[in-house]
Amino acid sequence: MEEGERIMGMEIRPVYAGESMAWLVTSTDNAPEVWTLNKVALIRSVRPVPCWKCGYKTIQTGLFLELAGRDGYRCRIVSWSGVDKAGLLSQAFRRLLDVNWGVRPKYSKSMGCEYLAGVCPHCGAIQGDNFVYGNCQSRGGAFSDPEDRSQLAAFPLPSFVGDRPQSLDWAFGRFTLEVEPRRIVFREPLMLPGGAWPWRMNR
Repeated sequence: MEEGERIMGMEIRPVYAGESMAWLVTSTDNAPEVWTLNKVALIRSVRPVPCWKCGYKTIQTGLFLELAGRDGYRCRIVSWSGVDKAGLLSQAFRRLLDVNWGVRPKYSKSMGCEYLAGVCPHCGAIQGDNFVYGNCQSRGGAFSDPEDRSQLAAFPLPSFVGDRPQSLDWAFGRFTLEVEPRRIVFREPLMLPGGAWPWRMNR
């Protein structure tokens, strides 16, 4: 077989001792991003946010993820609807979110479906993902308002993945956002009643 000969469209060439093998390395530019989960926590606004309907001061919450990827660290807040669609939440955690944080399944007329969302404890109005995480109509709250620099309290949770990097595409979906690390203040770990596990996955 001679140098330059092609087999099935591929050029065949010899390899010489001491030659750089850089041409063999496949570029990772188009490879899917994978992430290592460093921290996970329930995150809440320290500053109360008025309910859009009755003005009652509500607390916004979400799931905080600190991720390490090939381009560095990212701090993400994910809506409870996104976490729920990813199939992560145990029934014990869903009960705690309902009782302690007013997060429960609620039908949204604008979305045309039911999803897991924060609900005003005074009037029962859904605090929609479009506003809490998306700053719709410039009505964003403590998370999504780009002018808001108030502190966010994070209550650490056990990891739901092992040490192997994973894609975690749902952490970059529609109702997710980036948060500045300097805004986050870590508090005591969040413990579920009876030591229940927060995730559907096994320990």
